[in-house]
Amino acid sequence: MVVKTLIKQSFVSIKQTFNRFISILVIVLLGVGFFTGIRETSPNMKDSLDAYFKKENVYDISLMSTWGITNDEINDLKNKGYNVEGAYSFDTLIHIDDDYVAKVHSYDKNATMNKLIVTEGRLPQSNNECVIEKNKDVGHYKLGDKITIDDDILKEKELTIVGFVKSPLYVSLERGSTKLLNGKVNFYMYSLITNFDSDVFHLAYIDLNTDDSTFSDKYISLRDSEVKKLESISDEYRDKRFNDEKNDALKELNDNIDKYNKEKKDAYKKLDDAETKINKNEKTLNSNLTKLNNNEKKAKETFKTKKQEIETNKKKVNDGITTLKKNITYLESVGGDTTALKVQLSALETNLKKLNDGYNTLLKQEKSTYKEISSARTKINNGKKQIEKARKELENNRKKADKEFADAYKKIEDARKEIDELEKPEWYILDLDSNVGYYSFTQDSERINKLAKVFPLLFYIVAVLVSLTTMTRMVEEERGELGTLKSLGYNDNQILFKYIIYALLATTIGSVLGVIIGSNTIPSIIYGMYSLMYTLGDFVNGFDTSSALIGSLIAIGCILLSTYLAVKKSLKEVPAELLRPKSPVAGKRVLLERIPFIWKHLS
Repeated sequence: MVVKTLIKQSFVSIKQTFNRFISILVIVLLGVGFFTGIRETSPNMKDSLDAYFKKENVYDISLMSTWGITNDEINDLKNKGYNVEGAYSFDTLIHIDDDYVAKVHSYDKNATMNKLIVTEGRLPQSNNECVIEKNKDVGHYKLGDKITIDDDILKEKELTIVGFVKSPLYVSLERGSTKLLNGKVNFYMYSLITNFDSDVFHLAYIDLNTDDSTFSDKYISLRDSEVKKLESISDEYRDKRFNDEKNDALKELNDNIDKYNKEKKDAYKKLDDAETKINKNEKTLNSNLTKLNNNEKKAKETFKTKKQEIETNKKKVNDGITTLKKNITYLESVGGDTTALKVQLSALETNLKKLNDGYNTLLKQEKSTYKEISSARTKINNGKKQIEKARKELENNRKKADKEFADAYKKIEDARKEIDELEKPEWYILDLDSNVGYYSFTQDSERINKLAKVFPLLFYIVAVLVSLTTMTRMVEEERGELGTLKSLGYNDNQILFKYIIYALLATTIGSVLGVIIGSNTIPSIIYGMYSLMYTLGDFVNGFDTSSALIGSLIAIGCILLSTYLAVKKSLKEVPAELLRPKSPVAGKRVLLERIPFIWKHLS
């Protein structure tokens, strides 16, 4: 009966002081709402990102090597039980109205990881097609436009835009760093994997095939253990690849050395053979020249002798003709017989004619002989010129060969030095924390989580102060009622129960409303704000029972404590004092009264 009466009085007090009741309810609502909402925001943000990654099947671990990743290594990882996919990625300069840096990725229609989200158009189906993201740097591009990429790694360099996409690899607005231009990547794009001309993959993605949240301890433990296994595996790949590359390089070097020695030997043999031939030809020409000179000298002597013989014979014949003519003239003058002399004269004239003809023939023979000698000399001189030309050409070829073989030897030595200085490739085993967007979003959610530990505290402090003030004022206003209750025999706990019911109702209703409103509004609002800075999926609004209970219990505890303190102070007085109005607080001197110089002038 007593409890029922006190409860009834509590509801009467609520009706009479409804505004005061609402003030406590609202401040509790705000405190619990912010506490619950902000505490749920971080887990909800992580759950939303995890759901987005699970939907698009984002990789768990990525592999990179300074020497690239071979198809044999990919197959070996598959044989070890890993769900792994090779991929290509490189940075390139693209000129639009200005120079921009694009991150070009490979798109494999058979891939199961890192699925693209088409926002417009379609995915590429041939090597001369591509898809790009849409942002302010490439906002003027539309479907059907062409992008030219001048890089030998692509088979087709002029690509037609067939779609616009979002990639789960890029959660934040940051596109990563690059060594090109100002070090910033402006946008990303995808081309068919068959359009890439490379013997090795640039990176590989691994899916751990787990349904655990990427933020859970179980997932992190699994991921870290797999990273350690992959580090051990990568060490094996590194050593094997290094040894294979070095052995191949040494084999190629030895083959080049053998080729160098053979070609050098063959080349210098040809040069020596050519020099021997030139010397032989020169010796032959000199021998022929000597013979020609001897023949010329002999011909001169022969023609000189024959000319002298003919001249001598002509002189004798002319002398005989002169003598016969004198004798014939004399005989004719004395009437002698000149017949025999005329016969002799005719014979001598005939001989003279033969001698003249023989002389002319000799002159012709001399001229012909000298012409042949001159022609032979010209041929010999031309041969000498050709020999000099051939010798000069041989000298140039020898110098050229010396330079070429010296250069070839330097290349061999450089190759030998490169092999000696060859370092093992570096492997990088990276988890999602290496993804800029994932890491930034995780850090932001952690900041929200830290804020959830401090920010609601302000509301709880205000709630305590408000409730303490409100309940103190309420108790003071109901001093007479407290005195009457005590006079009627109600004990302190029974009277306290009335005000506890009052505060508990306000706090409970405020806590329930705060949990409902806070958990359904604050996380989605904060997530929406972060969606302006990140490319995210749909919001996952999960309810955290522990946050709701903790927030509500803290609020109820604080308000009930402040109520207890406010009521307990008045309950220490006796009923007679409670039935009288409370004495006013004694006045105190103000600060100015303590400064006589100022106070005297004021008074």
